[in-house]
Amino acid sequence: MSKKSLIALICAVLILAVGVYAMIVTAGFGPTYAPNQLDAAAQYSAPEMYDNSELDGVAKAIVNSDLDKTKAANVVSAIVFDYRGFDTLGESFILLTAISGAHVILHSRKKKREEGKQ
Repeated sequence: MSKKSLIALICAVLILAVGVYAMIVTAGFGPTYAPNQLDAAAQYSAPEMYDNSELDGVAKAIVNSDLDKTKAANVVSAIVFDYRGFDTLGESFILLTAISGAHVILHSRKKKREEGKQ
């Protein structure tokens, strides 16, 4: 086994171990809502009927008005694509640039190897 393969295998095992540990720890937190006190289907169909007076600041403004302002299907979509749209577009551009750069680097190495064999 080559040194690179060994390093890749160690990294994969480490990432898998961290993922399993995170799932175990997260499972111990329990549900994020009380299912016997909340009817999620009813809240999704009529979000304005639920009391959210305990919220304050930005959370209150987003929960109370974002569905009317954005016409989004849910709060998460409204925040990601409407309020933070340019940020999401920038992150997508950075990801595309990183993938393109990796492709160029790996393709040039492959080309050098093929030229060396001839």
